[in-house]
Amino acid sequence: MSQPTPNGEPTSAARSGNSSASSASQMLGGPEFDQLSPEEQARAEQMITQMAEVKRQWLAVPASQIVATHLMGFYELAATHLDQQEPDFEQAALTIDAMEAVLDVAGARLGDDGLTLRDALTVLQTMYAHRMAAANET
Repeated sequence: MSQPTPNGEPTSAARSGNSSASSASQMLGGPEFDQLSPEEQARAEQMITQMAEVKRQWLAVPASQIVATHLMGFYELAATHLDQQEPDFEQAALTIDAMEAVLDVAGARLGDDGLTLRDALTVLQTMYAHRMAAANET
């Protein structure tokens, strides 16, 4: 399977039908499966089974729920940066901006969670402004 370039064109290797690596193990610089010991092969098969189960579980959850959960993580991260004795405004601003960007693009598709997260974003922005003003007073 080839990866397209950002403009959607296949890479030169894909166009020519050649691939510089024929397997994931070669791309990662590891041994081929048949070069592993029986115990290592069993562990690799177990890991593959576990990864497939994780994928199955992810697919069972609506994407909107996963996006909302990640946005709550953004909220927590920004709030933590702002809640320090000496707030890290740069890190908080990055996280707040990322949260706002996702909400601007996909917030309406998050239903009630989108509205709640938009309110949470407003709280963060207000907290940021208050902490910044307090830091500038000293």
